[in-house]
Amino acid sequence: MGVTTSAAAVICSGSKVKTLRMNIVSPEAITLCPSPFQLAALERQVFDFLGYQWAPILANFLHIIIVILGLFGTIQYRPRYIVVYAIWTAVWVTWNIFIICFYLEVGGLSKDSELLTFNISRHQSWWSENGPGCVRKEASMSGITGLDSHSYISVIGCALEYRYIEVMHSSFQILIAVSTVLRVPQGSGYWGDAVLFPGA
Repeated sequence: MGVTTSAAAVICSGSKVKTLRMNIVSPEAITLCPSPFQLAALERQVFDFLGYQWAPILANFLHIIIVILGLFGTIQYRPRYIVVYAIWTAVWVTWNIFIICFYLEVGGLSKDSELLTFNISRHQSWWSENGPGCVRKEASMSGITGLDSHSYISVIGCALEYRYIEVMHSSFQILIAVSTVLRVPQGSGYWGDAVLFPGA
């Protein structure tokens, strides 16, 4: 078992940094600083809505709510909110690793599956048809029985394949999430105040 030591947990409140003393059982202190930059998930939420990606929409919604609670917890000194935020950070990183594996088709996963839409639609990422340089073309399927009202859609000229855009989004989210949890080495018993701006 570790020895209970006094440590300083640095928390952010807007442009100010405050120090909260707490007892922890560890040779190191974990500094948590929910960053407003984590609300970049709002941008991701918009594009997931446009692509009807229901699983990511739900995950993004939970993330935004918990980040807001985490920010509130640091301002109001609510340890329980910080604990919830810390647990969610681990879940969020795991989720984004899964998304990266999904689009890179690691471990038998397929980016063409309907997993992210809960198998209720055949929609794919919004970026699959609207990525940089992509040209979307529709061809009528008239003359084919039962498909007169349908059209064949082809996408050409994409400068970057949509799966790599999704991978970059998830990687960015992991980077922001990890930057809010910093391990501070134990010194000679004195913990000085530190100015930390994770995600900045």
